[in-house]
This record gives sequence, C-alpha cells and structure tokens, in this order.
Amino acid sequence: MFINSASKHSILGLDDLDLEILGLLAEGFTNEEIAIRVNLNQNKVLTIRKKC
Repeated sequence: MFINSASKHSILGLDDLDLEILGLLAEGFTNEEIAIRVNLNQNKVLTIRKKC
C-alpha cells in the first residue's frame, strides 16, 4: 500500500514546521539560529524538538 509523504507526516503527528525545524537541526543549526530563521521564539523551537 502506497502512503504519500503528507499522510506519513500526519500519522507521525508532524506538520510542515516540525519537519522544517528537524531539517535545520540535522543541518547543524542551533535553537537560536532556527528561531531566527523561522521567526519563532526559542522556547517554541525547544517544544517542537521535544515533540519530535
């Protein structure tokens, strides 16, 4: 059975922002750099990290 990427993400409970932040973490960005890049508070970045 084929499941498209969007379905996989929703099954895992991840949205586009979660995936973007995970990608930036994988590239080596710090929480502060990610917060600036995606225009979020650093605490929100930490919350998303914990969720993932």
